[in-house]
Amino acid sequence: MFSTRFFSDFCSNPFGDYCYELDDVSFYNESGARSSCQLSCGDLVSIHSEEENLHVLSLTNSSSSSRVRIGARTDGTVKYWVDETAFDFSNFEYFNADIGKCSTMQISAATISSGQWSSASCEDTLPYICKTKQGVYSCPSSVPRT
Repeated sequence: MFSTRFFSDFCSNPFGDYCYELDDVSFYNESGARSSCQLSCGDLVSIHSEEENLHVLSLTNSSSSSRVRIGARTDGTVKYWVDETAFDFSNFEYFNADIGKCSTMQISAATISSGQWSSASCEDTLPYICKTKQGVYSCPSSVPRT
């Protein structure tokens, strides 16, 4: 069901200590996207600066989709990253937990500008971006986090 096509010694989209990969071939809901990323020892992308946000947006230049799934989530009040890193940067243009507790980044300008984030249903099937620490070549054999 899930591919490990991202996992290799070569990182084609590095930024800092991490490798980023867009999957705009397989569209999954949030749970499926996370499972796919975790097979490569990563998770859905967390974004911690404007520079990183621009890097992530640049990965989507050839995508035909209007938005891409990122790893921001909410419990209805508090926003957090699914990879459990600090939520120290936000680029939400539209946040409404009633729409959904997951998030997307806008790729092409529409109601909101490219690179801005918005709330989304966790069940929407979308392209997604994985973030993996560079130099990690094996994952724990435990069941992936969800």
